[in-house]
Order: sequence, then structure tokens, then C-alpha cells
Amino acid sequence: MLGKTPGAVGHWLNGRREPSLTDIASIFQILGLSNVVLHGDGSVSLPDDYDPGILTKDALTVRQKALVELLAFFPEDEQEKMLKELREKKDQMDQLIEKWLKARKDAS
Repeated sequence: MLGKTPGAVGHWLNGRREPSLTDIASIFQILGLSNVVLHGDGSVSLPDDYDPGILTKDALTVRQKALVELLAFFPEDEQEKMLKELREKKDQMDQLIEKWLKARKDAS
């Protein structure tokens, strides 16, 4: 997703290195976060109106719309399997971000 090796991410997590602002912005984009504020103490603020549960079809990117359209061609059981895999990947990314933020906070 980011084009980073597990070793590079490991360096982020253990505090040996910090991701570039470009990498941080890419992570936030992958997570669907915009208008994020990074504070000097390592904390992150989201916009007041941020609600991860609200997503309309108009808010989807061209790529997201293509994914939705492709998904419709598969049988229900395959769709469920794909959704499960995507949720697992999202959970892994959430855990990675959480570890990174904790490591960043602990290092400061």
C-alpha cells in the first residue's frame, strides 16, 4: 500500500526512525482522513464534523466506485469473503497506526 518494507515500518514503530510527512499523509489518505492536524506532541486532531460512519456514494472516489461496481458481479458468498479480508486488512492498518502513534508519543 505504502511501498514500505516491513523493516522500515518496524523502525517507525520502535522509534528508530520517523515516517516522512508524505508517508504520514499517505497513511491518512488510505484511512480516508482529511483535514487532520498533527500536533507537536505527536497527537492528532480530526475535524469536528468527522464521522467515519458517514459515506455517501457521491463521496466515493473513482477507484472506490469501481470497486463497488466490481464487487456487485460476484456471488454473495464471495462478496462476504472479500469484505472479511478487507476488514482484516483495515484492522491491521489501524493496529499499525496505533502502534506508530504510541511509539512516537513514547519517544518524545
